[in-house]
Amino acid sequence: MPPDRINTRHRFVHYGIDSVTAASLSGELSKWLGQPLPAALVYDYPNIDSLARYVSTQQETTDEKGPSSKEPRS
Repeated sequence: MPPDRINTRHRFVHYGIDSVTAASLSGELSKWLGQPLPAALVYDYPNIDSLARYVSTQQETTDEKGPSSKEPRS
């Protein structure tokens, strides 16, 4: 689907995202962002706008806490 046809306020199910795809999306976003995300992410935040707000607040929280204790210190 061309990006200009995506309405960020439509629910993910509108675009055919099922539970398997939702779990995969959560896993991919988790890897890309470098932080764990809930598997039910798409159901808790059912459209692109709400998901983006959630992810951005999680990133802000992570940035405020500083580097994770799991990361090696230099």
